Amino acid sequence: MKSKNRSWRWLAAVVVLGLLVAACGGSSGDTTSTTAGGQTTTTSGDGGTTTTQVAANPGLEGCSTDPLNCNSGPRQDGGDVIYLINQTWDGWNLNRVEGNSVYTVQALEGMQVVIGQYMPDGNWVWNMDVLASEPTFENGVITYELKDGVVWSNADGSTTPVSLDDFILQWKFLSGKPEHCNQGETDDAGNPVEGSIGCFPASTARYEDVVDVTGDGNKVMFHFPEGYKYAEWHAFFGGLYYPAHIAREQGFDIDTPEGVAQASDWFNKNVPTWSGGPYIIENATLAERVVMVPNPNWYGSEKPTLDTVTKEMISDNQSWLPALANREINGGSPASFTPDHIQQLQGMNDVYWGLGSGGAVWEHVDVNLTTLSDPALRKAILTAIDRADARTRIFGDINPQYRNNPIFPMNDPNFYEDHVEKYGYGSGDVEAARQILADAGYTGYDGGAGALKAPDGSTVPAVRFGFLASNTNRARFAELTQSYLAEIGIQVELVAAENLGALLVSPDWDLVIFGWSGSPLFTSSANQFYNSASGSNFGHLSNEQVDELVQAVLEAETLEEAADLVNQAMAIVLGEEAYTLPLWDTMNLTFVGTELVNIRDNHFDSTRAYYNLAQWGLAAAN
Repeated sequence: MKSKNRSWRWLAAVVVLGLLVAACGGSSGDTTSTTAGGQTTTTSGDGGTTTTQVAANPGLEGCSTDPLNCNSGPRQDGGDVIYLINQTWDGWNLNRVEGNSVYTVQALEGMQVVIGQYMPDGNWVWNMDVLASEPTFENGVITYELKDGVVWSNADGSTTPVSLDDFILQWKFLSGKPEHCNQGETDDAGNPVEGSIGCFPASTARYEDVVDVTGDGNKVMFHFPEGYKYAEWHAFFGGLYYPAHIAREQGFDIDTPEGVAQASDWFNKNVPTWSGGPYIIENATLAERVVMVPNPNWYGSEKPTLDTVTKEMISDNQSWLPALANREINGGSPASFTPDHIQQLQGMNDVYWGLGSGGAVWEHVDVNLTTLSDPALRKAILTAIDRADARTRIFGDINPQYRNNPIFPMNDPNFYEDHVEKYGYGSGDVEAARQILADAGYTGYDGGAGALKAPDGSTVPAVRFGFLASNTNRARFAELTQSYLAEIGIQVELVAAENLGALLVSPDWDLVIFGWSGSPLFTSSANQFYNSASGSNFGHLSNEQVDELVQAVLEAETLEEAADLVNQAMAIVLGEEAYTLPLWDTMNLTFVGTELVNIRDNHFDSTRAYYNLAQWGLAAAN
């Protein structure tokens, strides 16, 4: 693999990082990679290779200083690993709004064709097992050249070459254009209507700008308009999950919008029986488990050594560590944890564990602008919520970094601007919140929960606060919010949802707490979160100026220009609209049995520890 410098201009505060990377060497054109087997391979410009052994580096303690080698070591052949997924997933098609979750990403990891990804040190890395050369972006065209032998492995053991058709199908899934795919029927709030057949893309950013996708031999070209600006073009296309030939075999005419919509729906409802990665799914049950075995037709240089990898969904966080102690699971990288988990892990001698945060994942509260339509009421709510009190009550002595900007974390030295504390949001300042309400004509704000009266004299309805029932920290935050908002006369009803995706696209909440899990990219994020037409704009923000700014971000020529536009948009999203309250960067916890090597967290990618699944293994005997 070859690496590209990260877009973020800051160093992440991390404890658990990653494994495999190749960086460009000296003038000879050498590349060097440290592999899972505990050896370094150097490839010279003329294609010759030399291999030297490097010391194994077991455990996660060294990840902060040696992020590319921690917990590395040689593997033995064979073995079975069971790894935790801590929440359910709602489908098998990542492209769709209902399937676009971190848990779907983790469930599928290992079966896709990876073009490139962010590694645990924050650098983008091209997958040179797939690519014959590094991609380019010239004259509005991104060009990918595939190696010979990159194939899909089919359920019957046969193979099908990865082709231009696969890239075109992905474009049609995500373009949002009716000539490519029927977009399906939505309700008044913009959510998919049950039973409607459409693509329902989670985001159309960048794909909607592509004017054509063409091929020339092993080359695939994405054509953007002439003069198109794209500062983060390298991460446009991360990989392929859904083969065109499978869609055709199911009888879908993917040359028509109707056929593409039917294919999108089918891929969401059916377990993948194919693979373009190191593992293939042997059996799976939606929202429960995925069992993977090595792909017999895997073309990559790093061969899996495990017999099986089972991804087991366990939402009950009290059972994780007992299951680990009994080796009912071998490890996990859950989306949340409590201080009790840390205390228990400190007493487990046969487990490696680590905490860290790269700033790519953060918690936030969003507001439903359809039901809470008065900006003054929203501003009062966000002001009355007490982030400091909540953080202490939830995390104890663990202090995740506050998030004062939805796009840029506080330790970004170049682009960060405060868009939270400057407005008093999250301060818990009851008097300031009451004054906002008084100035807007509200009364009863000092009368306790349920006493608040709107300017027209009507009682302000109870505010429904949605959260994922199995996420203990979010449930605790919602409970605390009941007391915070009671101080300004608002009754809060808790809405504990078993399915986060279904909750977000439903109209059954006024406030909701959840996390965004991403990467060091930022030019597409604001568009996905806040564009009025985005399927991920769950609270229905609709502001023409914001739409113009986030679109301009996509067209910016430099990261500096893009960041300035982002911060202009955030001043409106928070300062004027009071649409969201960023809380804090998510602290990631990873724990893994000492019998395993090459497993560690990746704070810069939604896959988390699954990012290098091909390298996982049982530690070789000394």
